Amino acid sequence: MPNRPITRKESEAWKFAKDAHKGQVRRFINQPYFDAHVKKVNEIVKRYTTDEDILCAAILHDVPEDCYDDYEVGLAMIENLFGSRVSKLVSELTSLKDEIDDVYDGNKGAYLADKMIHMSDDALIIKLSDRLQNISDAFTASERFRNKYFEETWTIVDDIERHRQFNRIHTILLNEIKAKLSNIGSIFRIKRFRDFNESYEYLPEIIRNVEQMLYQIRDFEFSTKVNLESQKDLVIEIKKDSQEFQVFYSGDIKDTLTEINEYLTLGEGLKLKEVILTRIPISSSSISFEQLIKGNIRLLDCILIYSI
Repeated sequence: MPNRPITRKESEAWKFAKDAHKGQVRRFINQPYFDAHVKKVNEIVKRYTTDEDILCAAILHDVPEDCYDDYEVGLAMIENLFGSRVSKLVSELTSLKDEIDDVYDGNKGAYLADKMIHMSDDALIIKLSDRLQNISDAFTASERFRNKYFEETWTIVDDIERHRQFNRIHTILLNEIKAKLSNIGSIFRIKRFRDFNESYEYLPEIIRNVEQMLYQIRDFEFSTKVNLESQKDLVIEIKKDSQEFQVFYSGDIKDTLTEINEYLTLGEGLKLKEVILTRIPISSSSISFEQLIKGNIRLLDCILIYSI
């Protein structure tokens, strides 16, 4: 059944929000923002309450932040048209960029977690519905955005579960969010940074295995180091000597990733994503990894990047 307003006041809020969001497009799917996101948040909220003011706030939740240069003007307009309770709810749901930058050093996830810990129960119903709708759209987002939003959402969920109490509706929505996150993590093989930290103790063993394997394949002096380059990459750098050389990426080497994995097994959950070779002859664009390590190539300096 299509989502529609159920009271005259909510219908007026719909019209106001739709006009305010006119021309805005939902990222990644190129559909009107009001239809692709705002209505869907209102629909989720409507599963759990018919409170008129909460439903109005749900349909208006992004108006001050996204449709006004000065969010306070938008809140004043909402209060004038829909009353102080609706305006206060929307205010609780409005993110302030200056506060994110100045107080939270640009960490929007930490800002949102604090905001959700302290907001009213009614506002939290809308905010969790908003997050649920956003994480549902992560299936169509870019990999970079999806991975960032995935980690940010888990961090928010962890923080608010530790620091506030929930009512029945909050608990249902949180469970829906966690189920979506689990599906996304499984489908796109996203592993949480926390999971990697829990396996950090195994890195020395990984390094030893790499060194032993390389020594068996070809006798040369080298050193390895492991860096936490990002929240999802394990970086292993192998140098034949201590000199520094300019690193460049050879796209053709991607074809040899399967062969490399036959030589280097770093454990369950690690998937080789990229190889960067340094000091390789110009003719190396067609060279296989097997040729590289068993042939007459004098140099073997490379960086292996594993997704975890």
